[in-house]
Amino acid sequence: MYHRILLTLLMAFCLLPATLAQSEQCRDTTTHLRLQRQMLEACKGDDAAVTDAAVAEYQSHASDEGDMEAYYNGWFNKILYELNRMHIYEAYQMVQDMRHDMEHDHKATEERYLVPNMLGQIFNACGYYHGAMELFKEAIQQVRGTHYEASVLNTIYLGMAHTCLSEDTKQSLHWITEYAMEVEKHADNGRYYRNMANAYAFRSILDFKDERYDDCRRNCQEAQAMENRNQSGSQGTFFSYMRIYRSVLEGNIDSALTAARYLAIHKDRYLVMRDIYHYCHQPLMASKVMHQLTHLRDSITGIMITENISKSEAEVRLANEHREATERLNVMLTIAIVFTLLFILVLIINILNRRQYQKRLLEKNQQLRKATSKARESDRMKTGFIRHVSHELRTPLNIINGFTQVLTNKDMPLSDEERHQVAVTMEENTQHIISLVNKMIIMADEDATDIRSNLHKVNCIKACQQAIVAMPPVDATKVKVELHTPVPDNLCITTNAECLKHMLGCLLENATKFTEKGRIALTVEQKPTDGGDVRFIVEDTGCGISQEAQPFIFDRFTKGDEFSKGLGLGLAYCYETAQKLGGGLEHDTGYSHGTRFIITLPLSCS
Repeated sequence: MYHRILLTLLMAFCLLPATLAQSEQCRDTTTHLRLQRQMLEACKGDDAAVTDAAVAEYQSHASDEGDMEAYYNGWFNKILYELNRMHIYEAYQMVQDMRHDMEHDHKATEERYLVPNMLGQIFNACGYYHGAMELFKEAIQQVRGTHYEASVLNTIYLGMAHTCLSEDTKQSLHWITEYAMEVEKHADNGRYYRNMANAYAFRSILDFKDERYDDCRRNCQEAQAMENRNQSGSQGTFFSYMRIYRSVLEGNIDSALTAARYLAIHKDRYLVMRDIYHYCHQPLMASKVMHQLTHLRDSITGIMITENISKSEAEVRLANEHREATERLNVMLTIAIVFTLLFILVLIINILNRRQYQKRLLEKNQQLRKATSKARESDRMKTGFIRHVSHELRTPLNIINGFTQVLTNKDMPLSDEERHQVAVTMEENTQHIISLVNKMIIMADEDATDIRSNLHKVNCIKACQQAIVAMPPVDATKVKVELHTPVPDNLCITTNAECLKHMLGCLLENATKFTEKGRIALTVEQKPTDGGDVRFIVEDTGCGISQEAQPFIFDRFTKGDEFSKGLGLGLAYCYETAQKLGGGLEHDTGYSHGTRFIITLPLSCS
């Protein structure tokens, strides 16, 4: 939430500072300010319904007052709400809806620059550098000559400089120079010293990237001098970036890395950390953070491509069906008209036949809709499965490929310790790929066979001991692994031994993945009631599961942390398998020290 609020403020200052001010066109200023504050507070939250309602109320008031500047400020905040949460496709669709509103409903003229400006920000977030620059140039052409020019033109230049920052530092310097010149034209503006401090701060970043460290220090001093004279009440966007690079030059590497991880814009976190590691001569770490950025961009691009393709295919299919139905109807009407003119009797027969045909057509259409719905659901599940598997396999493969290039590069000197670390990382990611494939094979086999047909007597204590031995290794100095067996040594249950082994393995693997310190405990106990059912309890002192994610943890491809390793199949497999064996799996929500899962199995599931 903290990061989203920062990003909201950042883009509000970068993209459209003028629209956040009280519009002079609105007569009912008290209501306007109240609805404006209500909208901005809603945009900081996570409830999309509340945000939509607040924006709609604000826009309705602005429309009634004839204040188009405030009305399109509502569109801006709605799009920004989705973009802050990396909902790229939704933000893109809202820009298209705003374009339609401008062209058909409210007939906007001077606000048309908002469309290319917002699309440029979306393309920049996706890493589409050339497309973003073309859109920003279009926005410049549209804003010139409007009353927004004095307050918006310089912020577009700043957005262009930011877009070029990681691609072409010379172009970035050109646009930040244009930004400074535009600020100088309005030296009487209350934000003059804030904007000039921003310009010097941005130039210091360019100097750092081009290894002109003396110039970087000098521009930092100029930026600080301007900031000291700033009376606007707000700080420039890139002033926090400048502080990070200044900390690096002063030798405070750890604090600089910490500050970089909390930058509001996700893309810039990785690029700034890359610059810091490059300055510290740590090419492996620089390569690693760039791989992470590539993975994030690939995920966003893959989602946009998949959703656009699915939407396009559905629209084409519906259009073809409508065209074919229209053609059939036209033929039938033509024949009916001809026969009506010739014979009254044929007309009556034709009407009756047409009614019967329409009835059959409606029945067929209903059947077609049901079949189409099933096909779409199947395509969605298949696409979701491919996307999950592709993302999980791509990341370790990219890491292995990247480190392979590092090892084979003769020009990159590596110490024995670094080579060992590279080998360990490649081995870990290889084992991760093998583990993912094995899990999918196990689930496929169990979906295709009846697991209750392969039952054996299983000693509960021995099964737990084997699960502890087979679990992933942990740092014994930080995490203590415990086994509690308050049951008789000869306690056995009749169940599928392999399924029990896989269920315990999945739960213990999840515990090791999310527990950095504390303990992991496996307990087996027998309930005195319910026929003496046996419970296998796995608990840890890890990060736990958020309340928002708890209702969905047993669904396939669902993960509490979207950036953690795995396909999100483990808990779903354990939940489904425990039920097939006559028992169940539950998450103990009353456990507050981490996570506790309980597998309950009967003494015999035959």
